[in-house]
Amino acid sequence: MPPNGADNLLPNEPLIKVEKTVTIEKPEKSEHIEADNDATECDCQELGLRAGDAVFASVVVAPLVVAVWRSSLGNMELHANMFPYAQNFILGILIHCCFSIAKTRLFSRSVDAWGEGKAGRWLRERVLSRFYTFIFILSNVMHWRGGWGLMDTMVAAILPNDQDPHRPVLIATYLIVCVVLILVLRSTRNLLAPPYIVVTDGKHPTYIFTTRFQKQQRRELLLRSLRNILSPPFAVVVDAPKDFFYVHTLLKTSSKETALYILDCVFSATVVGSLVVFVWRGLFALIDIYLYPDDPAKSCWTSLVVGYSVVVVTFSLQAPMRWAVARLQGVPRLLIADVYHLLSFASTVNVWRGVWGLLDIYFLPDSPHLSNWSCLIVSLALLMLLNCSNSILVRGVYIDAEEPAGECVIFPCHYLRLFIHKKRPKRQKALDLTKKMEDASVPLQTPEAKV
Repeated sequence: MPPNGADNLLPNEPLIKVEKTVTIEKPEKSEHIEADNDATECDCQELGLRAGDAVFASVVVAPLVVAVWRSSLGNMELHANMFPYAQNFILGILIHCCFSIAKTRLFSRSVDAWGEGKAGRWLRERVLSRFYTFIFILSNVMHWRGGWGLMDTMVAAILPNDQDPHRPVLIATYLIVCVVLILVLRSTRNLLAPPYIVVTDGKHPTYIFTTRFQKQQRRELLLRSLRNILSPPFAVVVDAPKDFFYVHTLLKTSSKETALYILDCVFSATVVGSLVVFVWRGLFALIDIYLYPDDPAKSCWTSLVVGYSVVVVTFSLQAPMRWAVARLQGVPRLLIADVYHLLSFASTVNVWRGVWGLLDIYFLPDSPHLSNWSCLIVSLALLMLLNCSNSILVRGVYIDAEEPAGECVIFPCHYLRLFIHKKRPKRQKALDLTKKMEDASVPLQTPEAKV
């Protein structure tokens, strides 16, 4: 009887094979279908988020950042005797260098302030980081106002007559020389600003920002810093509690190499930062001279329309530019990236000039003090509430074409994508847990079935 019982069990073996084909092959097909659907959904969602980030950076962040800069500089202009150009220029650089040198210390002090059960310290760090941001804003404004004033003073000393036809030539010469130096330093990306940059206030390093030079790059002749001229709307920075203190420098040296580290911080803030200031002033002044100089309102509206039109074009070109740059190497790759960043820089200046001028013309023009202070308080408060106050700051140095593939032409405008992607890991964990529970409910398989 026992042998007969065992023989009766043998026919069940083909059933195991059938069950294996049913339970494994069909889920594989359904998994492929679900994966394709998820990929399609993710692609569509990613495109929508990219468009949303571009609109958010252009329509929300960029005007608010310009308003903060315009109000801060306007308040200094109303008390010009208290803010002389040379002292402003030096003091702005000095504060920038101090923050850059002290960034690792500031970061290490605040690194554990955002854990669970540390509400008191979290609140204190929030207040201190906002105060740090405001001081950094003032140092940036002093640096830029001083640089612009010194450049204007130099032009006026050489050609005192405002109507001198050679004045635009002199300004253009300054502009070309500074652009060439930035090209040599490979720092064109540092010319960008919002709407091409958005920096958020999230949970990433707050006090740390990069310098220019890396240890393995000290002997490079071309330093690739053109993209440092960009700003919002091509950049949006989220106010991460740790990101407040993250500053890129030119050499990216370690703080353990004290002498080189200090030189890197000073060079990044003094040389690259000042070149960006002069390039911005040169293009700004040339637009003032040639774009309807007798009609300020028309000039500002034209700048705004032209600037935002080019912003739309440059954001639309990101995908093909990324594809092209990813397939190039060496000088052609660097050249295309630099041209793209220079075009974005020109649109940035037009957007900033348009918003700046229209605020001067239409927003309480008869009460400059009220106009400046109300604009400053409201804009700064909104940026802090949106976790984007770091987008105001001009700090750090980026190297042109440093990122792999085509990432070097992607504008750092991650706002909606940043918050959505934070939720995706939670959803993925839930899906993994569900899958494990489904696997646990399946009857035990033989080793052959598992294979």
